Amino acid sequence: MNEKDEEILKLLYRFRFLSAKQIQFLLNHKHPNRVYIWLNKLHQEKYIKQTHNNNLKTTPSYFSLGKNARKHLKKNPDTKYANPLLLNRIWREDKLSCDFKKRCLFVADIYLSLILLTRKTKASLSFFTKTDLYKNTHTIYPLPDSFFTIKEKDGAVNHYFLDILDLGAFEKVSRKRSSQYIRYHAKSVRTKNAFKPFPKIIFICPDNRCINFISKRIKYKLGRKRNPRFLFAIGQEVREEGLNKKTLRKI
Repeated sequence: MNEKDEEILKLLYRFRFLSAKQIQFLLNHKHPNRVYIWLNKLHQEKYIKQTHNNNLKTTPSYFSLGKNARKHLKKNPDTKYANPLLLNRIWREDKLSCDFKKRCLFVADIYLSLILLTRKTKASLSFFTKTDLYKNTHTIYPLPDSFFTIKEKDGAVNHYFLDILDLGAFEKVSRKRSSQYIRYHAKSVRTKNAFKPFPKIIFICPDNRCINFISKRIKYKLGRKRNPRFLFAIGQEVREEGLNKKTLRKI
């Protein structure tokens, strides 16, 4: 197995589901045909699985880890990619919902948009998926969809938690999740958590109705307090334009 094969397996371990185009971007490779050769080889050798799903019209084909990848990564000396509990989820991934897979693909798209953004601004980006955050004792639980840090050219550092809110039952989910973050912030202040400053919280919402509902709820819960800080974005706008100052909204 060559270096690129290893890199593809580690990307799928982190993001769980990726399209060929996303993998090509993350490998920083100019030639899609070459990437497809690597993917086909790994698929034939059962290191990865390829899924065609008509329900994901914008992403007709995507990839996840296969059974041989589980064996291979367990032998990997880099234990960051060899957590037995996380590798065992490979057996269940065929049964995961289409919405869950779309969420994983969307998280990867957000990461790609942040890479492009920080390249333009010459900032430094550190991005962590749920898999990366597993067993991190300083992170809110349930885990966010991602946590990332952007260090600007002038040295300013901003930390962000990111949660993607689904359209179904978003009122109940958003109420619960915003309350969890507010309690988590209060606990972090008391225990002097390692986050300095405390991360801003980004909620990716399905529409303006969701944003209006949850922002009113947060204002009520916070009262005169100014922290934690919440930001909002509409999913479709982020898909089209990326995650940036234009698509993010404050309360």
